[in-house]
Amino acid sequence: MGGTGLEVVSESDARAIARREWFIRRWQGLVERARAWRPRPPRMPSRRLRRIFLVGATIFISLVAVLVLLGISLTNARPQWWRSVNASDPRTIALAEEVESAVTRQLSLQRETDTSPVLPGGPQWRSREWSVAISASDANAWLNARLPQWLANRAEEIRWPREIAEVQVDFNDGKIAVGARVVASGREQVLSATLVPEIRPDGTLWTNATWLHAGQLPVPASWIIARLLDPARSVLPEEIRDIPEAREMFAAFDGQGPLIATPVVKLGDGRRVRLLKVLPRDGRLEVTCRTEWK
Repeated sequence: MGGTGLEVVSESDARAIARREWFIRRWQGLVERARAWRPRPPRMPSRRLRRIFLVGATIFISLVAVLVLLGISLTNARPQWWRSVNASDPRTIALAEEVESAVTRQLSLQRETDTSPVLPGGPQWRSREWSVAISASDANAWLNARLPQWLANRAEEIRWPREIAEVQVDFNDGKIAVGARVVASGREQVLSATLVPEIRPDGTLWTNATWLHAGQLPVPASWIIARLLDPARSVLPEEIRDIPEAREMFAAFDGQGPLIATPVVKLGDGRRVRLLKVLPRDGRLEVTCRTEWK
């Protein structure tokens, strides 16, 4: 319009200008709020929340205490299968002598000849396979009343450790539980192992331990065996730990080698009895053997 100095703005331009001004004002407001912001002081937990935390902590500490006490009581307790034997009881001694006589008689019996072909390098004569079983109660009577004397009468004269007050075995579900009541430094504890016996194709007898137990507390065998053989950490008395047979036994429990490389009993007349199978079940140990002559 020439000389009026007024600028005519279209409707669309007016809307754009209005939006731009609104955005500028909005942005300035946000900036001012940001500058004026101050962090709020932390709120203390409510009384109810503090009570929950306190109760939770108390329960946690109580559970830990219970577990510790349970562990202590379990390590001091005896396994559920444990049945104490009085080695000095005349009845126990008589039973042990009967067991020893019966085993000796079974080993010495004349057996029926096995007529099947013998492999090259095998025995000149062998019997048919024969089986016999022994109950856990009979075995325990012999272990406590006769084993110490039997070891002392051997040529090697193995001394029975005075720290071992009692030994026990149990036979069930394909496993052998074997334990000893150890008394040392005024403290008594039952240490036991759960063994899986196996006669391998080469004739060796293996007895890998699945678990070892301190009282009723189970511990993985590989972990505790390393501790038992470590003088700095072992709970075993030195007199037991340093016996070569004990170290070999623990190594066998750990699967490092067979318990017996050649499970054979030599008889006085030149024969020998070879162990072929071992089956623990229903409180009895069933063994299958063969008598040989070579």
